[in-house]
Amino acid sequence: MSEIQRITSVRFARYKAFRDFSLSLDRFNILVGPNNSGKSTILGAFRILAEAIRRARAKSPALVNGPNGETRGYQVNLGNIPVATENVFYNYDEERPASVSFRVSNGDHLTLFFPTRGICNLVCETSRKAVTSPTSFRQHFPIEIGFVPILGPVEHDEQLFQREAAREALLTHRASRNFRNIWHHYPDDFDQFRSLVQTTWPGMDIKKPEVDTTHDKPLLRMFCPEERMDREIFWAGFGFQVWCQMLTFIVINKGASLFIIDEPDIYLHSDLQRQLITVLRSLGPDILIATHSTEIIAEADPDEILVVTKKAHSAKRVADPSQLREIFGTLGSNLNPTLTQLARSKRVVYVEGKDF
Repeated sequence: MSEIQRITSVRFARYKAFRDFSLSLDRFNILVGPNNSGKSTILGAFRILAEAIRRARAKSPALVNGPNGETRGYQVNLGNIPVATENVFYNYDEERPASVSFRVSNGDHLTLFFPTRGICNLVCETSRKAVTSPTSFRQHFPIEIGFVPILGPVEHDEQLFQREAAREALLTHRASRNFRNIWHHYPDDFDQFRSLVQTTWPGMDIKKPEVDTTHDKPLLRMFCPEERMDREIFWAGFGFQVWCQMLTFIVINKGASLFIIDEPDIYLHSDLQRQLITVLRSLGPDILIATHSTEIIAEADPDEILVVTKKAHSAKRVADPSQLREIFGTLGSNLNPTLTQLARSKRVVYVEGKDF
């Protein structure tokens, strides 16, 4: 099996809000910026790429329109993607095509090309032999992209479904409704998941799903032992349910090239947001997060933060901790980022005079 490759940079050309915009990726990347700055546009392009890769692994390439004319590639079904793709053209100008190009760590490129409304083609550019089959695509582009889907409360009575339904739920908004099914059908990493629950939520534990046959159709139950008694996860509270789902997708995607989370602050308490960064650092994939959370930003190293704005030609990494004050102000926070960074270090240095 080929070694998993990293995506090292992305370039947008006439795509949505970006006329010409680039983004370089490192091991840990946190996208920040005001509302409507383009963060979700960036993450959405990765979702389209993930669907394109899924298709290329199953089908042989065919003739499609590419940036340089007709070439071999893959037509991507945009209907399978939870991203707005009605109009991907810069300033709604459909006279000129849009494209998003992803550079891989081996020097090859994957390009999403949008020649007309509703059409997206994946084009592979490689310095080695051309991609001619699903096998050769996997050899050239051993890339795995993982996402956290839309989270929500778990079902009160979750029916036992087939394994394929659980697999499909992993990639869609139905994940929360199939949470127990996911662990019932894919239990290999459950012990790691359980250990993370225990270490990040003191006093809580979780057991593997159990089949309840006392109803007309089999149901799945998942119990959480506490000091008082075992409770079914439905009764454990929304915050705990969401955290369990977040940890589930982190564990399941530990072998990915890139793991992406869009605004985890929507779901998580401030302390869990800080713990999330610690958990993600212990994993293998590169991390890409879009957030407004000052807790997450304060927990990161400054050079892990990228400022996104439509007016710039590229996302800018924070070079100096003093820049965090402006970022906090943009996000509407009056926290002092310098004191926050000092608090995270858990160390104090006393100085006097000009020694500072």
